[in-house]
Amino acid sequence: MPRERDLREEPGNAVDLPSGALAGSVFHALLGQVPMVDRGVKHARFAVLRLCTQPAILVECGFVSNNAESTLISSAAWREHVANAIVDGVGGYKELAETKARPKVIADYRRAATSDGNGLQTGKP
Repeated sequence: MPRERDLREEPGNAVDLPSGALAGSVFHALLGQVPMVDRGVKHARFAVLRLCTQPAILVECGFVSNNAESTLISSAAWREHVANAIVDGVGGYKELAETKARPKVIADYRRAATSDGNGLQTGKP
């Protein structure tokens, strides 16, 4: 059941569009490199995002309340893999902002992983 605050319209800010581009770049890097559930990109008006003056995103990399995801989260190697994917996504956004170069999409990451022999980690949360 929607609450009153869920129905309230709130204005965006000057960095909504670049924040969306950043979110898309990180989203594609994560799904292209890390076997995880595709929960999509969401838009929320959290104060930590709403009040930003630079592009900003929040990234959920799993839920400790989910046993399979909790096990992954406890692995330092998995956390490093996720962090590297986020870094790649931020780098893609940086290239977009500076040179207008299209960031990689999921298929680009997966194609690169199979062509260089690294492949993707196995096991889905």
